[in-house]
Amino acid sequence: MILQADDSSSFNFKYQAEKIWSVHHIIATDVFKEDREEDIDEAWRNTALQPCLDIVKRFL
Repeated sequence: MILQADDSSSFNFKYQAEKIWSVHHIIATDVFKEDREEDIDEAWRNTALQPCLDIVKRFL
């Protein structure tokens, strides 16, 4: 019974947090699949760095 109450309060908190905060997911897995260092740098800029910078700019 206590475990069930804990699960429901956890769900409610997560639901409220989703309504308050806009959550962004940056998935950089493909960066690690590149072979050449130049490709890795470009993939990192396009896949991870630039989206993060855009998110921060919109926030500020």
